[in-house]
Amino acid sequence: HHAAFAKKVARTLARLYFEEKNYGESLAFYTSFLLRVNPVTTGDWLEAAWNLYYLKRPEEALGFVYNLESKHLDGPTRLEKYVLRAMIYRDSCATDSMAGLLDSFEKEFGSSINGIKTGELLSALPQLQNIFSAENKRYYELSNILEELEYESTRISLLPSRVQTAARYLYTTEIAMQKRQVGFYTERAFQNASESLISLAEKLKFLKFDVAREKFNPDAVFTDLQEPKGIAETTQEG
Repeated sequence: HHAAFAKKVARTLARLYFEEKNYGESLAFYTSFLLRVNPVTTGDWLEAAWNLYYLKRPEEALGFVYNLESKHLDGPTRLEKYVLRAMIYRDSCATDSMAGLLDSFEKEFGSSINGIKTGELLSALPQLQNIFSAENKRYYELSNILEELEYESTRISLLPSRVQTAARYLYTTEIAMQKRQVGFYTERAFQNASESLISLAEKLKFLKFDVAREKFNPDAVFTDLQEPKGIAETTQEG
């Protein structure tokens, strides 16, 4: 009965622990509860992955990102996943993986980025509607309400016949009002999404150079090299 409220409480606590850099405690909320309930909120995979990244568990973090990208999970595209993957590739000097990430990003969003830069009407770029932006919270809330109302309206015929006429009137008027409210936020929602997309494209360019530079960083290149046996003893004897 209180499942939705429990998820919000758990997610809030997880985020508080994350802000305090207590990544182990934060991760526990996701692995022991939030990622075990149905339906899973797609953003929880990403938030859990960030905890794993800071806990120095990059392979597991990538696995959680792949779960986020699974076609079985519905929800808006979270651009932040590209940043996380790029940072993991930078830390491991994985230049080939970074190149593949940039290629997939270009294939998915290249046309939309070009449309934004050439001044196309943002509403003519439908891909923007599915890009998550934290600034669009109200837009998402209203859109979800509208979607639920439209779904419920298709089930009016299941109600007793004596109330169907009134129900149709109520749903028709409520849906019309909800569409107007969504319309107030639509233009700004597209603008926020376009700004997030352009910002990410620029960040990935810089991260690409960071990955290439890290490959030649002496601290990274020689991390796994061990001092040959006998040298330390010989030096001490000398």
